Amino acid sequence: MIRRYLLRAPASVVTLYALVAAFGAYFCMYAFRKPFTAASFEDKAILVIAQLIGYTLAKGVGIIWIPQVKKQYRAAYAIGLIVIAESALILFAFLPPPIRWISLLINGFPLGFIWGLVFSYLEGRRFTEVLSAGLTISFILSSGMVKSVGAWLLVRFNLAPASMPWITGLFFLPMELLFIWMLTQIPEPSREDQHERTYRPVMNFRKMRRFYATFAPGFLLLTAAYMLFTALRDIRENFANEIWHELSHFNASIFTVTELPIGLVIGVFMALCYRIKDHHAAYGLYHAAAITGMSTALVATYLFVHQMVSPVAWMIALGIGIYLAYVTFSSVLFDRIIAAFRYPATAGFMIYVVDTAGYTGSILVMLGKQYAEPGQQWLPFFVDLVQWTGSMGILLMSISWIYFRLKSRRERDPGATDMVLAGS
Repeated sequence: MIRRYLLRAPASVVTLYALVAAFGAYFCMYAFRKPFTAASFEDKAILVIAQLIGYTLAKGVGIIWIPQVKKQYRAAYAIGLIVIAESALILFAFLPPPIRWISLLINGFPLGFIWGLVFSYLEGRRFTEVLSAGLTISFILSSGMVKSVGAWLLVRFNLAPASMPWITGLFFLPMELLFIWMLTQIPEPSREDQHERTYRPVMNFRKMRRFYATFAPGFLLLTAAYMLFTALRDIRENFANEIWHELSHFNASIFTVTELPIGLVIGVFMALCYRIKDHHAAYGLYHAAAITGMSTALVATYLFVHQMVSPVAWMIALGIGIYLAYVTFSSVLFDRIIAAFRYPATAGFMIYVVDTAGYTGSILVMLGKQYAEPGQQWLPFFVDLVQWTGSMGILLMSISWIYFRLKSRRERDPGATDMVLAGS
């Protein structure tokens, strides 16, 4: 009944419905991924790395699998993957500490596919930026909120730290199932959507390889930049508990207090970008946003180091800067590149390529910290990481922007012969 209504409903109603469904589905997913980071474990770095390895392996598999998933199977896969993730958290509560990392390795693998399954309902639409804004807000806010819920459960019910994650997940499970069902009711992109944003077909391996080769230099630059942004975001997100304790600023609500303004700023920015009709201008803006974000992170960190801003103000400004650089990759940057060059492909393919590289970079950074500098506290390590990745990120994104601008000019030149657009 809902689907029949949405087929006849105005675009604004369909967009609002899809926004709520996608926001809820991805928000609840974080309840199966992040609560354990709100607790303190002696082997926490190993646990985080194990989960990230599982997540990264899923991204690698997702490069091939996600673009080929047929629409009628998306929801069933999503539900099955969430159940596996929750089962792994239950296992985490019962395994002895020396081997409990295995459960988080298992937990991370199914969760790595959820973004692609959710985004497949949203891409290729005139209002993809608006819908992506909902997803953006969801994973910024949810990370803080589920950690706040986990920290509250630990104190309120005196839970064992190893039991808190699966109890948090169980609390969110019914809502997760509801939102996944809501996603299945969203109509496919209309003819107007396909005309404006290009048809998004199921892609086989040959089509994926051809698509990547067409834009290889730009994609390589973007992949390298995303590795830096992901590592920076993951350290801030996974070890915020330790950083706040080192700052002597910890309380259960601090995760939500800092993430709420970040989510609102980034969400509003993403939502407003849908008004840009020129796709070449849009992906140029997203490059500029990443450069601005890294510049913001560098300035905020300089002011913090010199005690010119408070720790809370620093973490908020830093979060805005990091997410300005990070979120466009995981949502709309590749959607706009596909639309700009009129190439029939799925954004999910490239999202999973850069995600695989990004989380691999994050794992390498954490391993380096764990084994090369095991005694260093997380706060000074994080400050150094911001300064290094910020500078390199600005350089890589600037070169990438130049590459796509030059390629765009060649494509608009009637005499250009170096590339023939698919479908032309």
